[in-house]
Amino acid sequence: MSVLAVELNDAGLYVARADAEDFPAGERGSPGVAWVRDGSLVTGLDAQRHARLHSREIHDDFWDRLDTDPVDPRHPRGPNRAEVACAHLEAILAAAGRDDATVVIAVPPFYGPRPLGLLAGIARDLGIPLPALVASPIAVDTRPIGRDRTLLVELTLHRCLISLVEGDATVEVMETAECADAGLLAFRRRWFTAIGGAFVRSTRFDPRHDAASEQRLDDRLAATVDAAVRDGRCELELAGPAGPQRTTIDAELLVSAGHDLAFRVAREVQTLVARREPAAIALNHEATRVPGLATSIKQHVPLPVTVLPPGAAATGLARMWPDAFEATAAGTTAHFTRRLAFTRDAAVAPGTTPP
Repeated sequence: MSVLAVELNDAGLYVARADAEDFPAGERGSPGVAWVRDGSLVTGLDAQRHARLHSREIHDDFWDRLDTDPVDPRHPRGPNRAEVACAHLEAILAAAGRDDATVVIAVPPFYGPRPLGLLAGIARDLGIPLPALVASPIAVDTRPIGRDRTLLVELTLHRCLISLVEGDATVEVMETAECADAGLLAFRRRWFTAIGGAFVRSTRFDPRHDAASEQRLDDRLAATVDAAVRDGRCELELAGPAGPQRTTIDAELLVSAGHDLAFRVAREVQTLVARREPAAIALNHEATRVPGLATSIKQHVPLPVTVLPPGAAATGLARMWPDAFEATAAGTTAHFTRRLAFTRDAAVAPGTTPP
């Protein structure tokens, strides 16, 4: 039976198949962003490409605050957050070629009964066989990283989550701490401002002066940050009123822009390490791409730090669960688990409870 695993991280939703290595949504995943306008609804990368041009119609909290409140309080008769989330999930599964595949979803560890219940309802509305919802920290197979105790740092769009995962034959989320206001969006705002300032200093052109130039910078932001970190610096060219404008972006500029956020995350990691004594630390792909974050953590904590690939929770579920799905695919009720037992390199979920 075909199985699709979804990593529900609004910084980038990933879909993986048990029998494939690639991601239909691409290396960066599909961001939890929606453009709601005049009865139309666009999600993911297509919505993000309009984030600066139509900022009042862009919404990015529907996965983080999954509920039935209107996504835009100014329009109470418009779609609610659950309806927008449903449209986004439907789009990424369609792009993955779901057909009649069974779906399992790795969800944020802070999800409680209300969002879990809504997610199960979304699956029913879409006609998706959904036997399980799994806390994302145990969807990543951390056993080779930290033996029986690993600290997993996950960056979502709005949050930084730090989870302790324990166990060998059985793996369980023991605790999750949160570093407030230190999600990927907070870092992106700092980088955007820093790069805009670099243009002003070197060219007098300010890409933040109108929505069109803001969007051009926003479209290039992730690639620029990646290039600067990889090479130490990079050249960035943007169209301006007087023609193309170019400036040099140093990695240190980006590190400095997000230093206080990275410092707070590192201190939170340090506190949890001192109290729970993990053997290793792992960073999800979104955290890895933040300039200076891994370095700051290493400066505070003398433990090995492992970098996880894109969509590690999606691929982890897809690879661990095929045998378990054969036994549970006929079920119609989604169960939520924070604990997995491993058998023959596959995962089963003992003692799961309905959301």
